Amino acid sequence: MINPWPAEMINQETFIAALQAIAVPQGMIDKVAPVEEAELPAPINPRLRETFIKALATPEQRQTLAKAAGCGYQKLTDWVIRSDLMRVENISAGTAKLLAKAGVKGVRDLAACAEHVQRLKKLERDLNGRLTESQLRNFAAAARQLDMLTVTDVSVILVVKGAGLQKPDETLDVFVNGFWPAIKAVDPKAALSKRRDIFPSDYRSSVYDKEPNNQVTEVSSGERRIWIKEPNWEAAIVPDSPLKALVKEWRMATYAFGSSIHNLFKVDSQHPPREFHQFYISFFLMYWLVFWHISMALFGTRLMRWATSLFSAQDGLDVFKRWLMAGTIAIIFLAVLPAIETMRRMREYPKDKRIGSLPGMWSWVMLVLTAVFVWNPGSYILSLLFLATLQLALLRARALAWPCREFNNSDSAIEDYYQVDDGTGKAKIHKLTTNQRPRLDILVYRYIIVLSLPISFLALTVARLLKWTRVLGGLGDAIESAASTLLSGVMGDVATYATDPAQAHRVRSVVEADYKFFHDRPEVSHIHVFAHSQGTPITFEMLFHHLPGAYREKLKTYATIGSVLSYYNQINPILDPVYIQRFPVLPYPQFPKGFKWMNFWNLIDPITEFYGLDEYNLVKEAYKLKPKQASKTVKVEELRKAVKRGEASPTNIKTPATTQHHGEYWSNQDQVQIPLALRVLGVLRPKQWNPDKLILPPFGLSHSSYVLWLTALWGTLFFAIYFAVVAISTWLANLSLPAFRQALAEAVPQLFAGFVETQQGTLRALLMTLAPIVQILALRYSLELIPVLVALAVLAALAFLSVIGGYVISVAQHLNKLRAA
Repeated sequence: MINPWPAEMINQETFIAALQAIAVPQGMIDKVAPVEEAELPAPINPRLRETFIKALATPEQRQTLAKAAGCGYQKLTDWVIRSDLMRVENISAGTAKLLAKAGVKGVRDLAACAEHVQRLKKLERDLNGRLTESQLRNFAAAARQLDMLTVTDVSVILVVKGAGLQKPDETLDVFVNGFWPAIKAVDPKAALSKRRDIFPSDYRSSVYDKEPNNQVTEVSSGERRIWIKEPNWEAAIVPDSPLKALVKEWRMATYAFGSSIHNLFKVDSQHPPREFHQFYISFFLMYWLVFWHISMALFGTRLMRWATSLFSAQDGLDVFKRWLMAGTIAIIFLAVLPAIETMRRMREYPKDKRIGSLPGMWSWVMLVLTAVFVWNPGSYILSLLFLATLQLALLRARALAWPCREFNNSDSAIEDYYQVDDGTGKAKIHKLTTNQRPRLDILVYRYIIVLSLPISFLALTVARLLKWTRVLGGLGDAIESAASTLLSGVMGDVATYATDPAQAHRVRSVVEADYKFFHDRPEVSHIHVFAHSQGTPITFEMLFHHLPGAYREKLKTYATIGSVLSYYNQINPILDPVYIQRFPVLPYPQFPKGFKWMNFWNLIDPITEFYGLDEYNLVKEAYKLKPKQASKTVKVEELRKAVKRGEASPTNIKTPATTQHHGEYWSNQDQVQIPLALRVLGVLRPKQWNPDKLILPPFGLSHSSYVLWLTALWGTLFFAIYFAVVAISTWLANLSLPAFRQALAEAVPQLFAGFVETQQGTLRALLMTLAPIVQILALRYSLELIPVLVALAVLAALAFLSVIGGYVISVAQHLNKLRAA
């Protein structure tokens, strides 16, 4: 024995008698508890069995006795489970051993098996037919009458938060608010508590923690315990200043935008094109799209007047045509330099690590867009609303066509994933979403992001200017605080982790420290990692890149919600100065049997770019496909047979699109929290995570054709609404312009004069000199933004009416169901 026998817990005679009763071999008994008596009574009465179970009821008690007896913790736990199961009438020692080996954790867990058909069927399979379903149900009914005496299983859920300044355990509280009702729905007798005795009292995940971070939320359900903890990685990151974070975000956003355009020329994602003309055309299109937006912001009002005057006022169109022609000629020359620079960089990289896409735009483009917004904010915003309308039509079409997709994990056409090379006869592999033939909705979304970033830059600049004044200094502080929270707190976390390898290592180390602490605890059987938004690249790199293989043994579930991995995968070549292949990992490392990666996304979550995750891992079977002699094309049926997703491949689940967008996952009981609770409590494949039934598109169309027709239909409807709203808002604004102009002409000088009076010295003299300019600008911006405000108000009214209409329809349907019942 390693330590003295803890007689106060249980004497050796009772311990040995209990082991004999569950048919532990005598040789094993002699090793863990040798005594002088030659024989001990094998039968054990219920009182002694209960004494044995209660003495070893908790993990802490079993750890103490395991050290004394010199046996493993898991072996001791197995004996306790078998003793507990023998409390059920008609369960023999042999049957208890079979049930324990099949994963049953005790009497309450046995009773729970009968409540879930899937788990009961799995238990019957694991028992190899030695017990029938009827026998298992009878045992479960008897077990339901017994009290729970022991804790035999401990699982851990690590909740890893997304970007943004948050207090420690703030995200943990959000998770528990959704997970706890799910647990209660599965087990009404479950209990919730807080513990600080699992970690040392002074435990810190990293040296950057200011306070000990040792709080664990514990959920008790039958013989199972669930420990929930949030690693505080926020303490380990030092975000960039708002301006620096904005510059980094501009570089990443424009790179992703350019890559989306460049993907138009990619036939095979594993061997992207590297010809000069393809880079040149990509840069030309990228800069031309930005120039088009500038043109619409500067001349959109004139074009609207030209269109509404039945094309009679030619000056607006003529000026626009000349401007567009001049800009196009300038961009023809402008695109040469970045294309040459890209080719130069490609030659500098090793052959197997070349840049596969474009660098981002120059920073001066953001300054130009900012100046255009300052000059004509109304048209700038209306142009963005035009793109948002297009985005809405694309997403609406995809949502309606979603049940008609050809592949459960994605609505991409499967023939786009794998194509046969005419020369070699081998299949070319495409990634499932972002690197296949590019999606228009992703391209439009990235276009919107690029055009929106200059507004953030302007807000930060205005805030700095307002802080110089006395009266408006408070307003400047408020604007700068809001901008800093967005730029430094949210964008800063993303940009810093993406572009600073040292800080990325610090952040991952925090999560890894908590993970390893739990993994090293002998009572912990499984670990489930639940990551949100920015937490997904952190946990992905930790689990797939840096975690030693031995530490993956207890990993059971990897759940990602609102993941940004698609974005990170797209901008992978610029994430690291030495171009380490951070996203994705090829090939995947080995994970334990039963590991599952579930990824949740919804169609209006912009963080996920309106998509699930790529397969990421190469599908080797596709390379083995050979085309038939008569054709060089592999049929879809053959492709489907060849696709074998890896053990660690992400399974995408599309959740409902709600007004919460990026946060609906936390409270999503039906698809996220309840099935997660079931999995943690022993149901390995909750039915909520099974793929939904697919249907064929109408009229004999293919899925892609169906999406195209729906896009045209909804695009026509939404653009009709857009132009009607713009026309109505312009008309309403024009009705009030004369009176409003007069009111502004009287009010602005008075307000400005009162403001000047509060200033002193040079600033006061400067403001008095600028008074006429300020009055003109105030008048101009007010008149410029009135139509936009009216348009937004009209759109808000329409959205409100649609929500009310949907609510009325749902209530009517519910009443009809009640009447029918």
